[in-house]
Amino acid sequence: MTRRHQLQRAVCAIVLLGVGFGSPAGANAIGQYAESISLHRGPGLNPSVVLENLGVVKTVAGANVQPTATHVYFDMIGEVKCIEDARYIRSEHHFGTAKVNPDWSLNETESLYKVGFEHHGSPNKKTVTHTLKVPLSQIENGPPSVAFDAAAIFQEKLEEFVAQGGSAAVFLREDRFFKVPVQLSFVAWCSEPEKKTFGKVNTMGLGQGRPAVAHWADEITVKYKGDPAVAGMNTALKGHNLGQLNHGQPFALTTARFQPNMPHYTGKCPPVQDPKIRIHYSGNGEGELQFIVKDGMTKVEISPVIAYQGGGAPGLYDFKYPLKARLAHPLNSDWKTLNKSIEHPLSLQARVRTAGSPAWGPWKTLDEAVWKHRCTPQANVTFGGGAGGFKSGSGEPEEKEMQVVPGLTKPAPAKPLRLQVPAGKPPRAN
Repeated sequence: MTRRHQLQRAVCAIVLLGVGFGSPAGANAIGQYAESISLHRGPGLNPSVVLENLGVVKTVAGANVQPTATHVYFDMIGEVKCIEDARYIRSEHHFGTAKVNPDWSLNETESLYKVGFEHHGSPNKKTVTHTLKVPLSQIENGPPSVAFDAAAIFQEKLEEFVAQGGSAAVFLREDRFFKVPVQLSFVAWCSEPEKKTFGKVNTMGLGQGRPAVAHWADEITVKYKGDPAVAGMNTALKGHNLGQLNHGQPFALTTARFQPNMPHYTGKCPPVQDPKIRIHYSGNGEGELQFIVKDGMTKVEISPVIAYQGGGAPGLYDFKYPLKARLAHPLNSDWKTLNKSIEHPLSLQARVRTAGSPAWGPWKTLDEAVWKHRCTPQANVTFGGGAGGFKSGSGEPEEKEMQVVPGLTKPAPAKPLRLQVPAGKPPRAN
């Protein structure tokens, strides 16, 4: 390595120490072999999500505000220039904040979605222009600093409006616009500088290289299309008024628990179908209820709103644990270890709403259980004279553009979640 290369490394190290590893969004980490890196928005339209009231019953209690599309789009332009005799290897565009660890690995705990790009020509610098198509279902759950849930944001705005004396009916009738800040990242890897042979750079064996990261603070415009057909009082929905709307017996869950014999999964990974788990429940009075199931801190099931007719009759609710999607998560790579039992601490939360009342009660944790899965080797049987054996890699050719989804794929509920209509600012789910 020449003295000039050593000087370049020293300067890059000083710059990197100045912003620090795991730098916050807005600060770039140059890396060891990158001279510069940047990220900015392209000339396309501003990212936006449109919400509409999909409720069939045009009342406050029947409101069901949901996005009209499944994705949000970002036009991203990432640029990287490697130091002299170093070569660009690959890059990634992230929704969220990617960071560089001290060992030069990539910290993706605050990255919920990414798309990667390979380049085999090994240039010294590269501009990567791409429209990042982000599934809304992939970014609804995650660290609060980067997660984006348009329906939940609308709910928060509604709660604030009602808490300040506004009417939920008026809020639903009128158009609303909200600006929500989000974070984007561009990561690029540069190779170690190569020695020149006969005046040419030897680009063979570039290796993994070292990453550099650039961040961009963007925003999503949430547009709610007002529904003038929503009927209801124009006055604020105060707590004492809510009680007057409930003419029946207050609804309460008396039991809600996981099935006593948990159906632990043992077999092929990923499974052909996600494993099914049952919830038993019963209550007093008439109304509606909703469940959330968490695996640790991650939501793995959000039930639709379930009607309960009262009389103490037992009810059953089945959901599928999203094992296939979670096995595909890069942070869960050890979950595929053969013959290793993986424990999942599940918790069951529920909330209820009495018939005739637009207000939901708080979320409460009602049960906990441990569910397990274990991957076992599967014979790869070949018909027509082929030899048997165990499955290995897919053998598929590498694509130039690779889509990677690090976040949890949330299972689609049987029907969309219904809007919560508060009397004030209700407690959040734990």
